[in-house]
Amino acid sequence: MTDDKRKKIELCFDSVEKIVSLRDALTRAVTNISYNLEWAIGRLEIYQLPYASETDNVKLKEGLM
Repeated sequence: MTDDKRKKIELCFDSVEKIVSLRDALTRAVTNISYNLEWAIGRLEIYQLPYASETDNVKLKEGLM
């Protein structure tokens, strides 16, 4: 194998390593964002949903959004 071919193959493997690393980082980021969104939605459901007696005029409480 010539040096030129060997260098091209090494560059390909380097590129694949970078792609795998970026994919892992993006997967962690999406997982983190999903967790935070679920937490925020849960908080909104707890503090924003009206009680059974208040279902006629549903308004968000000020300061929580």
